[in-house]
Amino acid sequence: MIMRADGEHDELDDARTEDPGGDAEELGSEDDSDDEDTEFDLGESDSPPEALSNSRVTVSSGDGLTLSEANRLVGDVPSTVVLIAGEANAGKTTLLVELFAQFLSGPTGPWEYAGSQTVSGFHRRHKPARASSGATSPATARTQDDEIHHLHLAVAAGSRRVDLVVSDIRGEVFESIIDGATALQELPFLPRVDICLVLVDGEQMGHASTRSLQLLRAQQLLMGLLEHGGLRDETRVLLIATKADKLTPQVRDASTAALEAIAGGLRRRPAPVAARALSARPADNTAPMGLAEVLEYLVEKPVSTSQPVAPTTQPGGRHFWNGTQT
Repeated sequence: MIMRADGEHDELDDARTEDPGGDAEELGSEDDSDDEDTEFDLGESDSPPEALSNSRVTVSSGDGLTLSEANRLVGDVPSTVVLIAGEANAGKTTLLVELFAQFLSGPTGPWEYAGSQTVSGFHRRHKPARASSGATSPATARTQDDEIHHLHLAVAAGSRRVDLVVSDIRGEVFESIIDGATALQELPFLPRVDICLVLVDGEQMGHASTRSLQLLRAQQLLMGLLEHGGLRDETRVLLIATKADKLTPQVRDASTAALEAIAGGLRRRPAPVAARALSARPADNTAPMGLAEVLEYLVEKPVSTSQPVAPTTQPGGRHFWNGTQT
């Protein structure tokens, strides 16, 4: 199977609707999935593309893709593989589900929802944040599963379609990398990643007593991911200070500038490292801050793409992605 990394479709009529597996482990106590495909009414668009004129899209009900399932999807559909990295409580799962949830009320800018093979996974992760969940305040459950999972989200604008395959990995994995573990051993798909979002707890950045430590650990994580055999030189990296709504404008600017200074130290990389602040789900239920810009970053056409090779098979029969150049 040949992996493709161009991250987009030129045609809209080949949206994939089959369930890639369905044997992923549940991360929570409730089972919101079923065995049948489900139709979700996504609302009308002002000017829907011809192939998406029917506003009802059939999607499968997978909870999350295992590595082998995601590998199969990426092999079948040109996809953008996204790694969301960061320590526990940095906001990784919140960002993941809010990227999906912003389409529940309609298009986001020029982009429309074009399908997902993991709707149940988005639903269950997003459920604690809904008012109907009975929670006293919006919250997203932390990822507890030791297994690596990815969620799939397809978006379309005009005749262009982008399939995003986005990781949902517990923070302890990244904390191990900060503490010296080899990133490739923890994340065997790392060379196939097209975009890496490194999240830093902005609330901790807002305290003078913890700011320096947060910056140091973010830099250590980035260096671990970039070491030989990890992220490719062509992988785009974005450093994000999360929970920006809890920072004053002055502290927010200072935090972003501090991350930009880290990015500036890597200016010789073929793919530049950028930085910005984000509040995917503000505590006061106001509109997200910077979420639309993150989406635009994810769907941006790459300047150049490498030619990935067929996956290797590790002991145990599991297929891992391999983005090594030949």
